[in-house]
Amino acid sequence: MSQNDSYADRLLEFRLQNIQNLEELQRIRWERDKYREKSRRDLTTGLLNKAAMEEEICSYLSDRPVQSLDALIILDIDDFKHVNDHYGHLIGDAVILRLSGLMKETYEKDAFLGRFGGDEFVVFLKNVGSGEEMELKLEKLKGEFGTTNFGKDGELYCTISVGVSYNMEISTSYEAMFECADQALYKAKEYGKDKIAFFEIKAGVLKYL
Repeated sequence: MSQNDSYADRLLEFRLQNIQNLEELQRIRWERDKYREKSRRDLTTGLLNKAAMEEEICSYLSDRPVQSLDALIILDIDDFKHVNDHYGHLIGDAVILRLSGLMKETYEKDAFLGRFGGDEFVVFLKNVGSGEEMELKLEKLKGEFGTTNFGKDGELYCTISVGVSYNMEISTSYEAMFECADQALYKAKEYGKDKIAFFEIKAGVLKYL
């Protein structure tokens, strides 16, 4: 073998090794990103978990246009403990999946969707077109969920109570929006459940649907 052939072989081996190293590096990065994203998701629904939702919302609010209209929505399944206790966790999971599916269908874009606990879900809407449009979509979601039957004989129906806060033309924090939506949710529950309550942060006003 000539000196030139030997050099060419070593160069080829070096290049192949670099390619393998690059592929391994890309594989490691892909695995890291996959597990990072998985750690941000609720295992049952695939929605963002509480920590990931807080991160996304806080990041958005730090740089949002002041004139935009954003909304934070808390959806709570009424009497969900009763569902699990009397129908079992498989039916409970079916209820959870139905609601999360409707959330995904209703809010395809410009929204963060999360599950905060067993029966508590959160939607954050970015730059909502109008308050009326937001209300109509919520009523439709609530109506479709409320008419879905569950259980072996289809005898189970569930409802949701909803609390909404919105921050038209003012800057505010995630904590403030969540607290105001939680207050609205409390009132929706207090007034008989299966209701939607809105809290306009700028005016400090509650209203109900």
